[in-house]
Amino acid sequence: MSQPSYPLTKEEYIEKKQTEQQEAIQKLEQGVKEIFTSEKYEEFLITYSKFHKYSINNSILILMQRPDATNIASFQTWKKLGRQINKGEKGIKVLVPIPYKYEKEVESKTGDKEVIELSGTSFRVGNVFDISQTSGKELPKLTTDLKEYSADIELAIDAVARTSKVPVRFESDMPHDKKGYYSINNKEIVINDNMSDYQTFKTLIHEIAHSKIHAKDLKKYNAHEREVQAESVAYVVCNTYGIDSSEYSFGYIAGWSSNKEMSELKESLSIIQDCSSEMIKNIDKAIGSKTLEELAKHKTQQKER
Repeated sequence: MSQPSYPLTKEEYIEKKQTEQQEAIQKLEQGVKEIFTSEKYEEFLITYSKFHKYSINNSILILMQRPDATNIASFQTWKKLGRQINKGEKGIKVLVPIPYKYEKEVESKTGDKEVIELSGTSFRVGNVFDISQTSGKELPKLTTDLKEYSADIELAIDAVARTSKVPVRFESDMPHDKKGYYSINNKEIVINDNMSDYQTFKTLIHEIAHSKIHAKDLKKYNAHEREVQAESVAYVVCNTYGIDSSEYSFGYIAGWSSNKEMSELKESLSIIQDCSSEMIKNIDKAIGSKTLEELAKHKTQQKER
């Protein structure tokens, strides 16, 4: 005979949530180590390319819990989109940021006491669900696959080149075996003008990543690290728009990461996140891609009219 269930007391509820948070953080730290010490690095980049609106931490948690996920959203977002969570499905645990404000008494320059308002962020564990865990209305395609010789990929190339912080120059007489380069001395990016749209896009993303990440301090990272970072950004951006990135190789990832501290590994992931997110944002603005949350908001607004 099964035991009857009772509502949790306030103390039991708090303890349960704290335990969930500790488990999520432990899983996250384990995930970071696994990414850099196994073949999971490429899996992580594929996962992040699908969920670039999420933090690096939550992308890792999603990968560890449901590596086959394709579209992730909260219970409420799926509800707004006309889909329900299938019976018996368990949520994917993610860390939800909770901003808060508080007051603190400090001593002013004149020696008087004054109260100032500060802000901070705490985290709680929340649940999201993959589209495979739901049923209901069909969804329109959310991202734009960039096709070779299409108006969309031309818009994407233009958006990336136009928003580059260093000038981009296309050169027609560059040797065929050279795709492009970033010159830290001349502060410019030069791209071979005799390549396909796909190769132009890939090369442009890679070289702009170098200019964004390595312009200030070239000696901060060794040659392997610089290439991993630039290739990772290009891999994420290309995968986001359905461009084959199988030519990229991360076979040496374990070699340069083996002696790194956790904070250094997280910093590298954060760099890749910031750089790729900025480029994807510019491309989305040019071609009009939407996220699940944006689609749900649009549908809610339509209903209210």
